[in-house]
Amino acid sequence: MLRSNRIFLHATNAAISISGVIYFGMLYFLESDDEFSILNHPYQDTVRNWHIILAPFLVFAVALIFNNHIVLKIKSHYSGRGRTTGLLMCVLFPVMVLSAYLLQIASNDSMRTTFLYAHNLSSFLWIFVYLVHQTRMMRQ
Repeated sequence: MLRSNRIFLHATNAAISISGVIYFGMLYFLESDDEFSILNHPYQDTVRNWHIILAPFLVFAVALIFNNHIVLKIKSHYSGRGRTTGLLMCVLFPVMVLSAYLLQIASNDSMRTTFLYAHNLSSFLWIFVYLVHQTRMMRQ
């Protein structure tokens, strides 16, 4: 993997993860002082918008490493460190991206709730597995 691709992937992943965790915290752990406000924090919409704006950059970063890292490792039957976490990320990424897209266009409350749970679960798993994957690769 090219160094520039690696840096771009880490930067976009960090930015989207941080914005997502902050938005999650604002949404579920804060309460507004204003009883008439639908927002729990004044910057809640801004953080959500940044999260949505940054998401395509992560998709692009993963697409950049798809052929020269992901496909290459799978085709070569790589069995070293990081194989399990890498394959798990290959499953989590489409779920995370697709559920995020469907969350934005869902018109039915039950479907929106389903996509919300799918996105939150796959996203938190993605962050954890990504960190484990990077830690295992740094030890090599």
